[in-house]
Amino acid sequence: MSANEKLDAFISYRRSNGSHLASLLKVHVESRGYRVFLDINNLPAGRFDYRPLNSVARAKNFILVLTLNALDRWLSDKDCSD
Repeated sequence: MSANEKLDAFISYRRSNGSHLASLLKVHVESRGYRVFLDINNLPAGRFDYRPLNSVARAKNFILVLTLNALDRWLSDKDCSD
């Protein structure tokens, strides 16, 4: 996928417990002919990486996969350091 190619959807998820669901969602959406960005193979886990922002900007839709405890780390970050 080129850096300027338009996307139909960007899928965001918590890697620790949402990657299987996000991958399944990607397969189903792509099977209907849509172009989808999913960072499983492209980005390292951990702190937020700003590289996907270009892909978010190119996408018509943003799909957020909220799995159990997906927001725990964010909610417990009192200093907003992560």
